[in-house]
Formats: sequence, C-alpha cells, structure tokens
Amino acid sequence: MRTTFFIFLACLSSLAIYAQEASNDLKLSIEQSNKIQQINKEAYPKFEEIGRNISLSGYEVNRQRKLLLLEQKKSIMSILTPEQRKIWDAKFNNIPPEVNIRESLKQEYDGRIKEWDRQYASGKKAIENDKSLDKKARKEQLKELSNTYKAEKERLKRERDAVRDSFFY
Repeated sequence: MRTTFFIFLACLSSLAIYAQEASNDLKLSIEQSNKIQQINKEAYPKFEEIGRNISLSGYEVNRQRKLLLLEQKKSIMSILTPEQRKIWDAKFNNIPPEVNIRESLKQEYDGRIKEWDRQYASGKKAIENDKSLDKKARKEQLKELSNTYKAEKERLKRERDAVRDSFFY
C-alpha cells in the first residue's frame, strides 16, 4: 500500500502537467468545457456502480467499464471541433502508462471492497448457520460483524475516494 501511495504521489505531478497542457492545447470554449465536465460527472456514478456490482467477474467489470469509457469518449469527441479532435488524439492516444495510476489504484480499492463484501456475506452466513449459538448470541455476533464490516468498508471507500479526488478528472 505504501509503495502504491508513493507511486501515486510521483505520478501526480506528471499527470497535472500533462492534463494542463492538453487543456491548453485544445483551447476549449467555456461551453465546451462545461459540456465535458457534465459528461464526466454523469459517467462517474455509472463507472462506480459497475465496480460495486459484486455479481460481475473482474473481466466483466473491466469490459463494462471500457464500454462506458468508449461511450464517454464518443460524447466528448462530438463536442470537439475537427482540429481539437486531432489535438486530442495526439495527446491522449499516447498517454504514458504511469498516468493511468489513478485508475489502477481505484481498481485495487474496488477489488478490496468487493472482497470485503464477500467476506462479510460468508461470515454472516456462517453465523446464521451456526446451530450451537442461541438467538441472542447469534444476534450479538451478527451485530459485531456488521459494525466491523461497515467501519472497514467506509475506511476503504474514503481511501479510494481520496485517490480518485487527488487526480484531475
């Protein structure tokens, strides 16, 4: 985790410079900028929802997220002028891999949250099926498990959101 955080910090400065250069090069109008921000704001909750869906395999999560990103890119491209599209392609089709660290870190946290969800479901089922416990003991254990689950899940979400918010979108 510490290594990931240090990589994140190292890439943050290069990402900020890269994003600013691309924005300056595109010379977006205020209207274009607002539309792109709106597209990004609308896409993010969908992106998060895909990641939270524990019924999807890792492959399916990635596939659906890629489709969403392609849809998002198509929407953005429809806003740009032909000259801006050329600049976009020149800048964003050659992004160095380390710039995508935000997504890698976010996916790592999403995976940890999914795993925590699975562990909670497994633990809950084990307590519910434990016939050696009386009703009161079962209820206490379920409550303790639930409190631990909620606290850890919130911690993971806060860390993931800190990673997400630390990068330009």
